[in-house]
Amino acid sequence: GNLLWEVGDPSLDAHEPAEPTGEPPCRGIAFVFDIDEDDRSEVIAELWNGDRLELVVLDGETGAVERRIDSPFDMSVRHPEGYRPWRGHAVGAIAHLDGHDEAPSIIVKYGSSNRIPGYVVALSATLETRWRLQLDPNGVGHIPTIADIDGDDRDEVVAGEAVIDHDGHLLW
Repeated sequence: GNLLWEVGDPSLDAHEPAEPTGEPPCRGIAFVFDIDEDDRSEVIAELWNGDRLELVVLDGETGAVERRIDSPFDMSVRHPEGYRPWRGHAVGAIAHLDGHDEAPSIIVKYGSSNRIPGYVVALSATLETRWRLQLDPNGVGHIPTIADIDGDDRDEVVAGEAVIDHDGHLLW
């Protein structure tokens, strides 16, 4: 129950509401996994850095930034022109796209309903983009499921009604 570390501005207790809906304009992911396989957990999260949203890997023990990139879901994805402000948020999962004896990958998904286009992005453990798909707004669901569906020792990503192979090809 003791605070270990804190990143960001602890005085903030809410997002600024988007007009005219009053809904928060941006919520990000945060999950814990030993992504670099050093037997110590990291925190993978989206954080604001000035006016840019970043995907960061934080040391789980200290909160120090280990790696950072611009979020794969910038405001052109989160608030595309012609769509009303939307409070959708990114979600993440871990997959073994190269096999269960190889380094894990980070799967991030954005979009969850018929309001905005959905995206699924696979990143390496070092945050390099492996593949990126834009899917039907109705098709991505809420939380991606990871499983080796075809028995090839490499995980597939189930995102709503889409099943994506380890290499980013849409299976169905």
